[in-house]
Amino acid sequence: MSTRRSILDEIKKRDICLILSLGGTRQMAAHYIGCTVRTIRNAAKSDLAFADKLAKTEISPEVKFLKNIIDATNDSKNWRAATWALERMYPERYARRRPETIPVAQLRDVVDYLVKMAMEQAPDTQDPKTLRATLKTLAHQSLARSASKNNR
Repeated sequence: MSTRRSILDEIKKRDICLILSLGGTRQMAAHYIGCTVRTIRNAAKSDLAFADKLAKTEISPEVKFLKNIIDATNDSKNWRAATWALERMYPERYARRRPETIPVAQLRDVVDYLVKMAMEQAPDTQDPKTLRATLKTLAHQSLARSASKNNR
C-alpha cells in the first residue's frame, strides 16, 4: 500500500490560509502556490487540523468585514454603513427594488389568494389541466386588477 505524500508543506498551507484570510478563493490560493484545488481539498481530508484552519480562515474576512460595518454604524455620522448592512442582512425589508417588482411576502399573498379562489371555483377538480386553466384565468384577472389599481 502506497501513501502519497502531500505536496503541501507547512509553508504552502500557511500561504493558502493567508490568501483565504484576505478574502481570496481556494482557486486563487492553488494557482499562487502551484497546485490544484483538489490538492488543497485532499490535504484537508487527510489533515484535520488543516481542514479546521481552512474553515475558520475562509470565514474570517466575512467576520472582519461585518465587524467593520458594525463599528461604522456605531458612528452616528456614518449612517450609510448601517443602511448598507440592513439592505444586505434583511433584503426583504430594506433592499432597494425597482418599482415594478413585488416583495416575496406580497407574492406569497397573491399565490395564496389565487389558490383559494381556484379551489372555490373548482372545488372538486381532480384534473390538473382544469385546475391549471382556472389558476391561469385567475392570475390574469389578478394582474389586470392590480394594474388598474396602479393606474389610478
